[in-house]
Amino acid sequence: MARKPSAVLTAAEKKDLLRAAKVELREAKAAAGEVAKRVKEVAKARKEVVKQWAAEDKAFDKEAVVAAKNVAALEEKVAGLAA
Repeated sequence: MARKPSAVLTAAEKKDLLRAAKVELREAKAAAGEVAKRVKEVAKARKEVVKQWAAEDKAFDKEAVVAAKNVAALEEKVAGLAA
């Protein structure tokens, strides 16, 4: 339907435009809801990845401490044998 100036629209045309606008609004709200849902899913996934990285960093730190202790013990052993 070609749009006329609002003063010239009939009551039926106004009703049709209102109905169409309500449908568009409903669809836009549904789309916005889906986007919000996806944003929450991505945030949750990001949080899980960060949590996993933190756990891996902690494990690597523990491995580094153990390796450093082993090196220190071997250095002492070598120093004792050299003396």
